[in-house]
Amino acid sequence: MYATCLLAVFSAFMDCTYGTNRLACMLLIIRLSFVSPNYRHFITIMLFFQSTTPYTSRMSTAKCYSAIPLGFTGRSITVECDSLHGLPAFNIVGLPGRSIDESRLRIRSAIKNSGFRFPADRITVNLAPADLRKTGTGFDLPIAVDILVSSGQLLQRDLEQRAFIGELSLNGGIKATHGIINAIEALSSKMLREIYIPVDNAAEAALIADQHTIIPVQSLRQL
Repeated sequence: MYATCLLAVFSAFMDCTYGTNRLACMLLIIRLSFVSPNYRHFITIMLFFQSTTPYTSRMSTAKCYSAIPLGFTGRSITVECDSLHGLPAFNIVGLPGRSIDESRLRIRSAIKNSGFRFPADRITVNLAPADLRKTGTGFDLPIAVDILVSSGQLLQRDLEQRAFIGELSLNGGIKATHGIINAIEALSSKMLREIYIPVDNAAEAALIADQHTIIPVQSLRQL
C-alpha cells in the first residue's frame, strides 16, 4: 500500500507543469520517506532523476497529415502526437483498427533501429476525425515522424505542409500500402508541398504525379 501511494505521488510529480505544484509533490515525497526509511534510497534516486526536468513547457506536440483509402475514394487524416513526462506509455486513439493498434510495436522497433531514440514518455497519438474508423498500416510513418518531432529529434517545421503514408518494417524500412492513389487524391484539398510515400508505391503514384509533389522514400532514416 505504501509503495503504491509513493508511486502515485511520484507520477503526479512527473506530470506537474508548474514549479509550485512540483514543490508540493516533492515535499510530500520527502515526508513519506520518513514514514518508511526503507524507501529513502529509492526516493533519493527519483528526486535526482527529476532534478534536471524543467518546471515549465513539459508538453510537446506534433502534427502532420496522412490519408486512407475509403471505398472508391479516400479520406485525409490529421495525425497528432502529444508527449508528456511521466510513466512510459504509448496509446493511439481516434477509432484505430487492430492493424493500427499493433503498429506501436513496429514503430518502436523502427525508430530504434533507424538510429533514433524512442522517448520514455507518455505518448498519445490522435487520429482525427475521431468518429471515423481507421484501418490499414499506412499510419506507421506519420506516427513515427510525429514522435520524433514531439521528442525533439526533428522540428515541427519539418512536417509543415507535408503528408506521410507508409508502413514501417522493424528495421526502419518503409513498405508499400494499399490504395495509395485514393489516399493521395484525398490530400488534394490540403495545401501541401510534398507527400512522402513508399518507394514500392512510386510507379502507381506516378499516374497522378502531375497533381502533387510526390517523394518516394525507402526508409525512415532517409527522411
